[in-house]
Amino acid sequence: VWICCLCVNQHRVVEMKKRKEDIPFEEFHKVFHGRVTGIRHVLAMMSPWTGPEYLTRVWCIFELFTASMMEDCKITIEMPEREREDFLEGLDESALKHAGKLFSVLSSTDVEKAEASVPSDRENILNIVKNETGGYDQFNVAINQLIRTWVMQLIKDAARSRLEDVVNGEYDEGCVIFHQRVGLLFWRLGELESAMDMYRVELKMVEKK
Repeated sequence: VWICCLCVNQHRVVEMKKRKEDIPFEEFHKVFHGRVTGIRHVLAMMSPWTGPEYLTRVWCIFELFTASMMEDCKITIEMPEREREDFLEGLDESALKHAGKLFSVLSSTDVEKAEASVPSDRENILNIVKNETGGYDQFNVAINQLIRTWVMQLIKDAARSRLEDVVNGEYDEGCVIFHQRVGLLFWRLGELESAMDMYRVELKMVEKK
């Protein structure tokens, strides 16, 4: 599994900077690319969910894009348990407002606004994005679609978990309301089939009332 601070020993990089020693971008990029393509499994940690630092760092976004362009590279996006619980609890209160905030935060990544501890690294990565990946817009669309898909799956998993907690699929008002809210959220996002899946579950439970 690719964990950036370990796979490209960033602790060593920090120590070198303290000694005012620099690692050339070309060398860092070569090691980075070789590790990602060799390991073929990237783990991205989204925390806090209201504004993940991962999506503000140009190296992190670039590694996610690199992995997404590889056919046989697995990408695992995770959220700390406490953050996940906080997000899911908010869905009970207002799925539209709460999840909408998450989609807004996580699906509006802009590589041109991302930062790097070494300014020249940022410039070099932006040049690669601009000249070798189809440009900033195409790069951002790829990242945001990846994040959007993950968020939707996170919500679907929560809905499935709710349903599994209901005995024999009998009517449960809390579960019905949850599926109704999520269905409306998906509908407003244009994810019509996913919305219908939520409504079908809701209807089936209501029919058992």
